[in-house]
Amino acid sequence: MFVGGCTLTLYLHGNNSLKGKRQAVSSIKGRVKNKFNIAIAEVGEQDNHRKIILGIATVSGDKNRVRETLDIAVNFIDEMHVAELLESRIELY
Repeated sequence: MFVGGCTLTLYLHGNNSLKGKRQAVSSIKGRVKNKFNIAIAEVGEQDNHRKIILGIATVSGDKNRVRETLDIAVNFIDEMHVAELLESRIELY
């Protein structure tokens, strides 16, 4: 069994409220959950209205499948254009 985790740092340009951030995070999480069989949560910077830190996790018996799923999910989030992707870090166990 292989577990993959990814931490994403995103930046919301022009956002001035936590309400706007919550809407953006909710949109990202909802679309990702509907498209992929992965867990996703906001894991940091909850009080910063422009910075989003998301954690993503997936499990599979195939290490390459774990990596591929995370790569595709990161690209999907980036292509949503809800927020600018500043950094992504993938770890496999």
